[in-house]
Amino acid sequence: MRSLMLLASVITVASFASHIHAFDDRVVRVRLPDEDIVAAYVEGDPFTVRLWAKSASIEGVSFYIGNGGIAVELRAHPSQGLVFQGELIDPPHDFKKGSTVNVLPGYKWVGDLPPGTVYVELPGVKFEVPKEKSRRTLEPTEGLN
Repeated sequence: MRSLMLLASVITVASFASHIHAFDDRVVRVRLPDEDIVAAYVEGDPFTVRLWAKSASIEGVSFYIGNGGIAVELRAHPSQGLVFQGELIDPPHDFKKGSTVNVLPGYKWVGDLPPGTVYVELPGVKFEVPKEKSRRTLEPTEGLN
């Protein structure tokens, strides 16, 4: 029932979004405009996250957000508020055009999202993945002659 409600919300609200299409008919992608985006917590049944810009908005229980490749979870928790990257954030939260989100471990790639997932693209925000450490580390005495 919640899936149907989320789908109805996405279809209703996404009509105002800049672009909407599906990745391989399994992940719904909504592209918000290249503007500042605000994430808000909406109390109700169910509790939801609302993402809005000046000219578009979308609302649902859970999304993955990113800028085209990286997928980071943003969801509403009924008793705690907004959860972003597994951590609580204070609403409203601004994703400013030109800002950078430092992605934490636990992110996904868009192609790895399960069927039925809603992926919201924020084109004005950069999502930066931490650089992987070298797999090989030098021992303290290695390389010394």
